[in-house]
Amino acid sequence: MFSYRKILRQALDITWKNKYLWFFGLFATLIGTGGEYQLLNNISEGNGEKTFFNLSSSPWLDIATWNNIVTYFSSNYWQALFSVIVLIIIAALAIFIIILSVTSQGALVHQTEKIANKKTKDSNLSAGTLAGQKHFWPVLGVNIGLKIVISLMFALMALPIILSGGLIGSVAAYVVLFLLFIPVIISFSLVARYAIGFIVIKKNKFSEALDNGWELFRKNWVVSIEMAILLILINILFALGVLIIIFLVSAPFLILSFIFSSFAIFWLFAFLGLAVLFLSIIAFGAMITTFQISAWTLLFLSLLENKGKSKIKRLKDKEKAGKRKK
Repeated sequence: MFSYRKILRQALDITWKNKYLWFFGLFATLIGTGGEYQLLNNISEGNGEKTFFNLSSSPWLDIATWNNIVTYFSSNYWQALFSVIVLIIIAALAIFIIILSVTSQGALVHQTEKIANKKTKDSNLSAGTLAGQKHFWPVLGVNIGLKIVISLMFALMALPIILSGGLIGSVAAYVVLFLLFIPVIISFSLVARYAIGFIVIKKNKFSEALDNGWELFRKNWVVSIEMAILLILINILFALGVLIIIFLVSAPFLILSFIFSSFAIFWLFAFLGLAVLFLSIIAFGAMITTFQISAWTLLFLSLLENKGKSKIKRLKDKEKAGKRKK
């Protein structure tokens, strides 16, 4: 019988008993766990206005910027060459991190499916990495498409306010666009999750995966939204719990750093406290990402078997059954 509790408990069990998955979770965190979380982040930080402003006021669109670059290269050859080398190194590191992040996302989906189906032979770090590499390009395409859609929609939402200077009418237009676009953004996010599932687990090609992802979401949109709400609430509660734990673990080191008057001892305990804080954030971030992707993958597998039934639907069925008994 389908239940969110069963899926979430199984996802937690997979996350806790297979800690090698945290390696994938660590890098998958860098690419983001889903559009619904990016949506909350954009709302809280006002990223719609920022996106549009950054696009419209980008210095790369100014001809003077390019003239300054040409002048810099012609008059400071060796400095310019050093700057280019540094930029190439930074770009290479960024590309490497993106490759690891996308590979890890696919690997987590692959490994969750194998563990859930008790295929222990294929449940390891190496098999997960190979699967993630195999499906790298289509998974990357889904992620890029989702990021572009979310950024453009937030930019469009902010457009009336930017152009009118914050007049009352533009604020009303922003609210209307917000209410119209938010369901679309959430839908795209959930379709993307299912599309990645079809790519990694069902070996679909990119366009086929998007079509199947949309169809699966269309048939199970209530279940999908209920799961998204549950995971967001769990994420918030988990974050609060992690903050408390991190404070309790790192606070003694920071307190000891202030107790000792010795300069060296002060910095020793301060460093230890900050190190514990940093490592704790990394570990908990990797764990929650692993849990979330595992939960979505398990839901995906349940929906493929037509086991998914929303809580609202189950309550209605129970109510109907109760009336029949009377």
